[in-house]
Amino acid sequence: TPTHVGPSLFKVFPRTLSIPLTTIWDHIVENIEEKTPENFDAAMTDFIAAHASEDDRHDLVQQLTHPVKPMNVPVQTFYYRLLELNEYVHWLPGEDAPLTPAQIKQALYDGMPKTWKERFVNSGMRFNQKTTAEICRYFRNQEQQAIFKQKQNADEQRTASRRKRRRGNNADDVKPGPSKFSGKRKPGESTRIAGDTPCPIHPGSKHTWSECRLNAANVPHPKIH
Repeated sequence: TPTHVGPSLFKVFPRTLSIPLTTIWDHIVENIEEKTPENFDAAMTDFIAAHASEDDRHDLVQQLTHPVKPMNVPVQTFYYRLLELNEYVHWLPGEDAPLTPAQIKQALYDGMPKTWKERFVNSGMRFNQKTTAEICRYFRNQEQQAIFKQKQNADEQRTASRRKRRRGNNADDVKPGPSKFSGKRKPGESTRIAGDTPCPIHPGSKHTWSECRLNAANVPHPKIH
């Protein structure tokens, strides 16, 4: 119930603190008699001021104004994080104002990848005519297309790799045969010319190699007419 919200805040929050921070918190709230949500917010402001400065508030506003979406952070999460951090600005000491809705919209757009923003411009859409939700929806669509393209490229690379491995395995299985141009012969392979082969030394003659007198295997040599 609303009457229990304040006491619950004062009771639960200290459980999240370390012992040194609990000591500081206890010192801040020791004189607070009414445990209301408003008094809790005031105590939180004093607690944060004990650890932060006006420079911290200024730096946070600057980071929100010029954000860059990390590659591993989805567009929707990036947008929610901008809103969340913007809520923290008023907790810090200082005078820098939190971002307005229009500035949040601009920060969302500025934080997107360059190629996505170029496509937005080339599509003919006008930034000022689009709501923050429409801007977010456009970049979520770009994100989905990028994820699909990355998956497609990964699948193509895996397919090409499998084909390359199969070609390599098939090449290993095929044993090259002897080449007639190699000039090399296998061990034990005969090099003797068949006797009925036309004489290779006297091309055009009518005698065979077994009849040639220059064949050392012919003993005695037949007389050639």
